[in-house]
Amino acid sequence: MKKTLVKKKYKKLTFLMLLTFCMVVLLPTGALAAKAKAPSKVTIQKISASAAGKVTLRWKKVSGATSYKIYYRKASAKSWNVIADVKSTKTQYTHRSSKKYPLKSGIKYAYRVRAYNSRTKQYGPYSSVKTVRIPKATPAKVNLKKASALSSGSVRLSWAKVSNATSYRIYYRKYGTKTWKAIATVSAGRTSYTHRSSAKYPLKANTRYTYAVRGYNKNSGKYGPYSNVRTVRIPKKTTTTKEPVQKARYSYELILMNPYPEVYTDSATSGPILYIKTNNPDYSSIRIHSDPDITTGVVLSEDSFDDVEGTQVGNWLKVDGGYLRQLQPEKAGTYTLEVYELKEEYLENSIYIGNDPAYCYETGASLKIRVKDYIEAEKEWIQGMIRTYTTSDMTPKEKFEAIVNGEFYGNSASSQTKYRYHAVKYDQSAGDYVYASLLSEIGAIWQNHRMDSYTSPRLLCDIGYLVGYDVKMITGNVSDPLHAYVKSSEGNLYTICPMLETGIVENIGKIDFSKY
Repeated sequence: MKKTLVKKKYKKLTFLMLLTFCMVVLLPTGALAAKAKAPSKVTIQKISASAAGKVTLRWKKVSGATSYKIYYRKASAKSWNVIADVKSTKTQYTHRSSKKYPLKSGIKYAYRVRAYNSRTKQYGPYSSVKTVRIPKATPAKVNLKKASALSSGSVRLSWAKVSNATSYRIYYRKYGTKTWKAIATVSAGRTSYTHRSSAKYPLKANTRYTYAVRGYNKNSGKYGPYSNVRTVRIPKKTTTTKEPVQKARYSYELILMNPYPEVYTDSATSGPILYIKTNNPDYSSIRIHSDPDITTGVVLSEDSFDDVEGTQVGNWLKVDGGYLRQLQPEKAGTYTLEVYELKEEYLENSIYIGNDPAYCYETGASLKIRVKDYIEAEKEWIQGMIRTYTTSDMTPKEKFEAIVNGEFYGNSASSQTKYRYHAVKYDQSAGDYVYASLLSEIGAIWQNHRMDSYTSPRLLCDIGYLVGYDVKMITGNVSDPLHAYVKSSEGNLYTICPMLETGIVENIGKIDFSKY
């Protein structure tokens, strides 16, 4: 009897063990993957817009996130645009109007954010949608504070800065007449102007002239109202003694830090980065004046560059021997940059004073840079590949494949050439590889030859467009194995994304600024 019971118990135990084994082995991989925790839902805490074409989002950090993806659209539209992918250390993002992702005056836009975990390859849920309307950018009325004749051939004007102005236009007319003449346009950072007599806009001795100023906003194309007027009499010619030139208290040198000779309008990858070499301990007293005006810059922080040791001060980065400042030119062109130092009497109110040289000492530090249009430069680069790898008798498909194989694979499907994955480093806390932003390598794809699964399929689409071969990105979801590929109308798949291993940087050394 006992033997029978033991035998039955043994058979029952064996059956349960086999059943458990089958459940584990046959359990769908999706069910096991489901145990991996996805990031939590993001909460957008604040959204604000300025008439200068900027929207700032702030959200609360969530658990399980290695990065955040930001989406936007017109409030009336249905499809979303991915405008940024930021590190998990960031809880704020500023969307600046651009050709690709514009922000127009008076239009309402919607935003949402969601978290992503690169280890589990999972996205969290979308945040609640937040909307904001871009204010109508009409400049306020200017207060023309002073107009004074400096000599028989010049008049100095000064006014108070107003909101929503991206530039100021100065007008004059002979006293008693009605028609204004626009004599100059200056940047929004200026609050003074000196009118010097010329053949076109003369100033005659012992004659009265009336002046006015009004603001202009380039984003909305609107002028503000005319300021109050100021009238001044031009004195008779006299012999004047030249005032001694005041000197800056500190030394300055302006150095372009970009590792490649050409810089572009795309500030995220190849915009101009300046090293202001100085012994001035107060960054707020330093002014960088640009002609033509560059009104915006990129906020630099301690984690902006992995190869830079520095401390954030305002929008600048304090480094050994000076400061780093990244500019954001909107248009291609040649820019003359000059360093000015704020005079002692204005130091207490430095945050309210712009880049007007009237309040500053000249330092003699200057730099001329040529900024190229990023989109046009990319087209020029692709056209060069078309000339190198294709012939006129090729079909669009043959041209496309000739460029892919010749430029990116060296005509061998098994090995790539000079192109590498975007620089990455191993993050112990995340347990995964993360992007490494290197000032020593910052540049366009055709400069540093670095690509990733985000930039490479977009480049293929641009190449296809210029050779007439229709290819489209398969997905923007990085958890999809095909997100680095494009697909032709015939169903062919193509990718030029380098292997992640090619981008690994084992030891990231810090830039030695004492060498500059």
